[in-house]
Amino acid sequence: GNAIGEHFSLCIDYHEKNASMLVNFFTQMGIVVRGAADFDFFSNALLVRSVIRRMNILDRHHSLSKKTPATASSYELCMSFVQETQKHLQSKIFQHIADAGNMLVYDKVAPVALLLASEIYSFIGNHLDTTPATNLLTAEQVEESRENVKKVFELIAVVQGSQHGLGFIEASNYFLSSMSSSPGHFLKCASPSIILESILGALAQSFAIRQESPLLDAAMCALIRNSDLEQTKIITTYVLRGSDCSKRDTSFIIKIFHLLMMCANSQEQHQHMIGECKHFLLISMGLLRDRSCERNRLVSNVKLFSKTMTILISKKELLLLSGREIAMICCEMSPLFSDDGVNQNDINGDVAIFNSCSSVAASLIAHYPKQLYGCPSPLFSLLLALLTHLLHANPKKGISQKALEFVKICELLIPHKDIFKKHVVGLILCYIQTLNKGMNPTTKSKLMPSIYALLDMCSSFETRQINAMIDVPSKTVFAPVFQSYQKFYQYHGQA
Repeated sequence: GNAIGEHFSLCIDYHEKNASMLVNFFTQMGIVVRGAADFDFFSNALLVRSVIRRMNILDRHHSLSKKTPATASSYELCMSFVQETQKHLQSKIFQHIADAGNMLVYDKVAPVALLLASEIYSFIGNHLDTTPATNLLTAEQVEESRENVKKVFELIAVVQGSQHGLGFIEASNYFLSSMSSSPGHFLKCASPSIILESILGALAQSFAIRQESPLLDAAMCALIRNSDLEQTKIITTYVLRGSDCSKRDTSFIIKIFHLLMMCANSQEQHQHMIGECKHFLLISMGLLRDRSCERNRLVSNVKLFSKTMTILISKKELLLLSGREIAMICCEMSPLFSDDGVNQNDINGDVAIFNSCSSVAASLIAHYPKQLYGCPSPLFSLLLALLTHLLHANPKKGISQKALEFVKICELLIPHKDIFKKHVVGLILCYIQTLNKGMNPTTKSKLMPSIYALLDMCSSFETRQINAMIDVPSKTVFAPVFQSYQKFYQYHGQA
């Protein structure tokens, strides 16, 4: 398959110099197509799919426009081949896809048939989206193509309720993603509500079985970008108020919210989302509350929470967070760093959770400093939990990444030191206490920039307060740190 795809690319590259190469190539491929129709669908369909897949890649990079005065352009030859393939193989494709839903028939060819259909209709759909006034397809051919896409879509919907292998599920996701890359064409092939609910159903299923699909994410993103207000309402109604909404996985609901925030681009979409954001915000807290779940799922949930919150925090036009909501966000993250939340055997997971929560904290300070003036305690409780986690973390694994994220937060606080300076005292005392008990040199070194930034926020009053609250041994071990800060540290602002 790869070899024939490379040969096809070579024929395209040399089309202007030697047009016969591409003509001869498609003549030979015509024999392969007829072979797929007459006796060996599986092997020949794999080859045909490789060629049309490469065709789609080149088309999206605008590399099929080469032409010569005496012959058709390479694009016209490709369209002719795709039309011939559709004509000879569509009945076989429909048959094999339909057999995938038959419990009595095990058809390993069905995924290949579906992948081939994806490439054929993706090429045609992209053509119709980019060149609506086409002269390469008649009105009848355009309508036939839409009917064929609708039929494949309906067959997939039927098969989704049957027992089938992972290969067919992945092929179905690929089909939905390929069609969604030409959303204008796809949404004319079937009812938009049916298309959206089918993709949402596939996404919900992928979360239920813990096998997320980037292909479905891409399909949903493309459709959201091209959705009007009514179609956006279909999406939010499905996840928040549908008949099975109470059974929906929280991570699935927040994933859709995340995609909506990223991809909705019209004013009317934003106006609709303004009314739903508080509901989504409250649901998102559930991602952090179920700490009895598997470790991998917890890490995935925290990462999704972080991505969603950082976007929501930055989009004040969708939701202007109140002090109460900011406090809630901070309070939900703090318990993640309790003793039972630390897992020394899962360094990558610990780093991911720490960095995710640090990212949310940094976003809150950057976008909502004045709101935090009125509720600093939840923020500094979170920062104390982060610092305590750092002080007890494995100094050999992951400490550098965590310390780098923590220093970003500390430096974001410096412009607001007049308000926050009295609150950093607790963080510095926590550091001194651990330093007095004995701190690993690596941990001490990595944390030094953060401690310097916290000390830079202190006035002479806070410095005297710290000095009065620590005993003589603590003063002895902390003195070199403070002297080093006075000698070397200079705040240069956020990059």
